[in-house]
Amino acid sequence: MESEGIILLCRNHHRRLHFNDEFDYIVNWKDLFSFPAEMIHLLVRVSINNFRLTKDLSPNEKAAKKKNMLRKIKKRYIIERFYGEYCHICEEFNIREDLSAFDYHHLNEDSQNIKAHELYDTYSCSEIIKILIQEKGGYICSNCHTVIQYKLIHLLDDIYEDKNIVKKIQEDYNSAHRKFTPMDNLSDVLIKDSLKKPLYINETFERYLTAIFEISKLKHEVTISDIANFTGFNPSTIHSFFKKESELLKQSIEIKIGLAPTPTRFILTEKGREFISLINHFKNYYRLL
Repeated sequence: MESEGIILLCRNHHRRLHFNDEFDYIVNWKDLFSFPAEMIHLLVRVSINNFRLTKDLSPNEKAAKKKNMLRKIKKRYIIERFYGEYCHICEEFNIREDLSAFDYHHLNEDSQNIKAHELYDTYSCSEIIKILIQEKGGYICSNCHTVIQYKLIHLLDDIYEDKNIVKKIQEDYNSAHRKFTPMDNLSDVLIKDSLKKPLYINETFERYLTAIFEISKLKHEVTISDIANFTGFNPSTIHSFFKKESELLKQSIEIKIGLAPTPTRFILTEKGREFISLINHFKNYYRLL
């Protein structure tokens, strides 16, 4: 083992070593789920488009990176809503640091029908939860999963001479089984589809938000003409964009419809300023990483 450079790690730390990556910074962002789904998708794109190792990838490669990040975000949301931030058995490992180390444990391992990647790529959070509840199980950290699935519990006396070790393993095994709580026991938890976008908003929204933010530094109210001059977009295109109904637009920009000759004016709300601040934070973070 020494010659091969092998070190012994628990399963949780092994997962952390091999499956965590740079984009876990945004996946684990503490207030991520306080934002509309469109904003989460936008922040994911911003992160990919500004990180040195991914900004020049092909559209298909970027789409694959995005899919992997959204898969993790869905998993974090579901575990957090049902169990909180920590493994509910050991209460030691938390999803914000060790999301990759959390497994879905089936009460009946022979009934396992789901493939995690397919499940999280195909369905919304609420749909995934319905499937997981039908599967009769719940999420625990990988270490506790190992304890609860230990197949040689009946052979402990034959394996170990030290009876204290036998006693400790038996206690851990019994405790894990006693504490394990399947998701169907928590089915009254309120779930929203935190990543289901009611309207597709691409990078154009970011450009408009930036334009209004920068122009408003010079003047209190911003017109379509101001935005057109800043972005180079056609005024009719801008007008069409802002006619769309979107929770993200409603939260971030106050639109004051003007009557001729007074033009329509755009003002960033407090939430809009928070959005542009967050966009710039992730841009700068990944540009400097």
